[in-house]
Amino acid sequence: MNKTIFLVSVLILAGLNLALPSVATAQSISQQNNWFGHHLPFDPNGSSPAVQSNKKVFAHYFLPYPVSINNRSGDHSYYNKHYLNPHGENDKFLNKGGLLRQRPLPRVPLAGKEHFRLSDLRHEIQLAKAIGIDGFAVNILSLHGQLWQQTLRLLQVAEEQDFTILIMPDMNAQFKAEPEYLVPLLKYLDQYSNAHRLQDGRLVVAPYMAENQSPQWWADVIAQLNAAGVPIAFVPVFHDMTKQWQNFRQQLKSDTRSVLSGISEWGPRTPLGADRLQERLQRMHKENLLVMSPVAPQDMRPKSSIFTEANNSESYRRMWESTINADADWVHIITWNDYSESTEIAPSTETGYAFYDLTAYYIHWFKQGKPPIRRDALYAF
Repeated sequence: MNKTIFLVSVLILAGLNLALPSVATAQSISQQNNWFGHHLPFDPNGSSPAVQSNKKVFAHYFLPYPVSINNRSGDHSYYNKHYLNPHGENDKFLNKGGLLRQRPLPRVPLAGKEHFRLSDLRHEIQLAKAIGIDGFAVNILSLHGQLWQQTLRLLQVAEEQDFTILIMPDMNAQFKAEPEYLVPLLKYLDQYSNAHRLQDGRLVVAPYMAENQSPQWWADVIAQLNAAGVPIAFVPVFHDMTKQWQNFRQQLKSDTRSVLSGISEWGPRTPLGADRLQERLQRMHKENLLVMSPVAPQDMRPKSSIFTEANNSESYRRMWESTINADADWVHIITWNDYSESTEIAPSTETGYAFYDLTAYYIHWFKQGKPPIRRDALYAF
């Protein structure tokens, strides 16, 4: 059998992978830097794939699901006690069989003066960088409480690790009800040197569900930020980028290109939808827009009784191939860790390292060309 076909087509037994470090400690991270790539079916080119190409890959980071919620292990961990347990949180999701179906790989409780979530974030960033991810697209849900504190921790650790953060305000969360807080937020985030920017220095802002505000509203926001000395590159993430591109052109006319620097969408979740994605990406490229393509492994939401058939890894592979064929500028992996929608590619308890390793292969292909297969590997989904 041709080995290239074997890699991308033969996928069996969820979670069948070589044992890799799962505990967020300095020792495990050091070990990871030594072992990474030895088990893959291809040879990663260089020790730091994230800096090998002008093409960028961002993984959507969903703040509610860190590696550990309460720094406890076994049945005492919040994931096991409440999210995976059908009776968790006072039977809140009993009729759905529980909130989640898997969780991040567990670890032993961490001791020491440093906040355990800083250690966990450092470990996640090391994992992401190891497969060529350039940064996390942080879904900013709220400016209050634990979610905001976790946002600040992520910004802090990312700066230490020379890891980029793509600013992604969630326009379907706090900013839907309180949009007036967006401009102050962006002024504040502009101080972070590792916030992603274009070569001209503009801060990239990629709001999720940007269609919740009108094109003129966004034009006004950009004008306010320009006046404050914070020029931005607006790369909105829509649910339908073709429809919203037309909407912007109709409302802003000749001013459209002064508002839109690029465009993206949340994307499909089926193999057929993945094939159709390529045409939309190419159409946006013809408009001379920077194009950020979505790629997502699957979509299953037990809490909402929504299940989309991804044909194991087929949808994910075909989305990557549509992205590569369309010559997209950036990739938005949806997601690193949204366990409530089962779109996570981070190493996890049921899917293991399968999506993670497959992502490594396609990132290499996207940035540097299709790598030759050097050894057989069997993955299952």
